[in-house]
Amino acid sequence: LLARPLRLLHVSRSPRKSKASGFRSPGLGRGRGRGPRAGAGSMAITSEEVNYLVYRYLQESGFSHTAFTFAHESLLSRSSVVRADVPPGALVAFLQKGLQYVKIEQQIVEDGYQGHLEAEASLLQPRVDLLNAAPPRQDAPSKHQRRQAAHAAAATAAGVGTDKAAAAAPAASDGNDKGSNAEGGDSMDVETSAGGEGSSKAEKDELDFPAASVAALTGHTAAVQHCPWNPKHDGVLCTGGGEGPAMVWDTSGFPDVGDAAASLSAAGEGSQQDVTALQWSPDGEHIAAGAYDGAARVWRRDGTLVHTLASHKGPVFCLRWNRDGSRLLTGSYDKTAVLWDGATGNAMQMLQHHSGPVLDADFRTDDKFATCSSDRTVLVYSLGRSAPDATFIGHQDEVNALRWKPADSLLASCSDDRTCKVWSLSQSYCVADLRGHEGEVYTLEWGPSGSAARHLLATASFDRSVKIWDVEHQEVKLDLSRHTAPLSCLSYAPGKFKFPKPHPEATAKAPHNASLSSNHPPFFSIRKGGEYIASGSLGGQVFIWSATEGKVVRSYKAAGDVYSVSWNGKGDKISVGSADKAAVVLDFRR
Repeated sequence: LLARPLRLLHVSRSPRKSKASGFRSPGLGRGRGRGPRAGAGSMAITSEEVNYLVYRYLQESGFSHTAFTFAHESLLSRSSVVRADVPPGALVAFLQKGLQYVKIEQQIVEDGYQGHLEAEASLLQPRVDLLNAAPPRQDAPSKHQRRQAAHAAAATAAGVGTDKAAAAAPAASDGNDKGSNAEGGDSMDVETSAGGEGSSKAEKDELDFPAASVAALTGHTAAVQHCPWNPKHDGVLCTGGGEGPAMVWDTSGFPDVGDAAASLSAAGEGSQQDVTALQWSPDGEHIAAGAYDGAARVWRRDGTLVHTLASHKGPVFCLRWNRDGSRLLTGSYDKTAVLWDGATGNAMQMLQHHSGPVLDADFRTDDKFATCSSDRTVLVYSLGRSAPDATFIGHQDEVNALRWKPADSLLASCSDDRTCKVWSLSQSYCVADLRGHEGEVYTLEWGPSGSAARHLLATASFDRSVKIWDVEHQEVKLDLSRHTAPLSCLSYAPGKFKFPKPHPEATAKAPHNASLSSNHPPFFSIRKGGEYIASGSLGGQVFIWSATEGKVVRSYKAAGDVYSVSWNGKGDKISVGSADKAAVVLDFRR
């Protein structure tokens, strides 16, 4: 075949596919070889070029006699191609690129999504089947694998055998863990405390929320991943997650909550209905939800659908309202972010500058916002401008989350590279590089505006710790390391609030100057915010910490992985979303 090959091979070039693969034939546009050349817009490969690459391969591999015979029979000595400057290993390099092209051609399906091959393509078996042509779910495959490994490590640390841990890990990742032992199972005896070797049973009983302080919100059919409180209407919150509608609850009758006040149904079935992002408008009258089907929807508080924002071609990973509620920003797996008019539901601006899925977004002002991506970059935009105002490059792995510092121009971002970086609009480089975590940094939050903690930054990591940073001095102020499973969420207690005054008899039983640092909150006090921080882990443990002393003051054990913790506006209740198909509300006053 190679000694007497076809004189000329024409390979048509698809602009889309040749761009994807980056492959270029050595014969393209050189005007050498026998026979007519292919016209513009196609690639040409001559038999002489192929023969010469084979000859070079045989020579480089040590087959001298075979190379001589092949060159003689293919008449290479009479060809001008022997004068070409070809690098060593050229034939193998072209074969590898061709195999990559075949792999890309199989993976990119008609709607543009990248599927997952059942096995690696090989030279002799280049065609393999796709396992799934749909885009990955909210947890990308790499994160899914890391979480499984983290579960197995936590179970091993708790004394569970490796075989048992490996069997338990997939169940936990699928959101069906009904009683994970990753954080010590039913006992806190294996938990290491912030300041000692372990926690006694008496301490566990003292720290746990009593039954009268816990209300369960049931009705979901899959994991609850989001549970934000309404910013204006006390006691109202919304919950959402997998395979089902989001639900609005009125908890004003706590602990008797009852059924959901409204159900926010969306088109689609099964995973297409998964709620991947959820946020209330600043006035508390509307709730926006992003879904796995690629659409974001806006409802009124009573459950009436107002807008369906359909522009993305993949799952919506994040959404944010601006401060006056006039605009909504969404980011998606399809690598785009879209700015929407909150009143009309019309798309105002589509931003297509990321080369990977957009994982988070945040507004600085009503007209300026930022996005981050798995492409390792952070971009800052202004309303009406087609190009980014700033591109921040420095992370070495995907950027999971970002937050603007309240009333400031500082922007913090955290990444799988185990760092958190702080950027300033006046600089092109990071002004603070916070290093200290030993695992991926999953989320972060600035201290509340107006509080003593306003200059502090809290980060939660897969290394099972929460760190509170003094950003100005780039040092850890507090290391909260009691969790024994990867951290998935955290939330600072909000700004000023006041506990209601108790009955005079209750006042008589407690000193008027009850200490704020005791294990139990005082009966009444005025708080400035930022004094407490809640954290949740993939082992199902929720801790409420004193953010000034680093002590755990309350704890709660969920029946599955915890995905979300959120304080209400008064700071007296915490909502928790977990994998056990329910959300709970914890009363911090009791």
